[in-house]
Amino acid sequence: MVPSPRVGWITIVGSGEPTLNLGIGWLIHEVKMITDLPVAVITNGSLLYLPWVRDELAQADAVLPSLDAGERDLYIKINRPHPEITFERHVGGLCAFSKQFKGALWLEVMLIGGLNDTKDALMSLSHVIRRIQPDEIHLNLPARPPVETWVRPPEAEGLIRAKAILGKHFVIGFQFGIAENTITEAASGHASLS
Repeated sequence: MVPSPRVGWITIVGSGEPTLNLGIGWLIHEVKMITDLPVAVITNGSLLYLPWVRDELAQADAVLPSLDAGERDLYIKINRPHPEITFERHVGGLCAFSKQFKGALWLEVMLIGGLNDTKDALMSLSHVIRRIQPDEIHLNLPARPPVETWVRPPEAEGLIRAKAILGKHFVIGFQFGIAENTITEAASGHASLS
């Protein structure tokens, strides 16, 4: 396989959770056998409490798990997890993975207006993220039509607040159309996020 000059990464992501695939480690290995491009895995991170899942993902160059809340009730409201995937189990898995993973750990945070973009929610999230110690935090906004009608992107103030609180301790990356200049312009009143 000859990589295109425009391709920078091979990313494993699915229409479901990629770590449910019992052959995820094999898949990462096989991709790395046919290309020198780095391999990333986008995951909700809910199964990282399982040692075999952490071992399977260890071959990746980057793993992008999600964490959208810093406390149990908000975690349940946003993610609606299976009852066995508790907030504590999810965070414990992220912490364990962070300690053993040698690649880039980029934590994804989906910001939802009025829920996890408040000062209290962001302070709680920041506290938990400090335990995990990711290399970067990637802020995302709801981009596709959500299942729940109450899900909406944060206002400009929520993005500015997220950058201010989470950016104190972590490198912030932006995804899904959020650009650094958009937040700067929003802070000055010259940009719209809708």
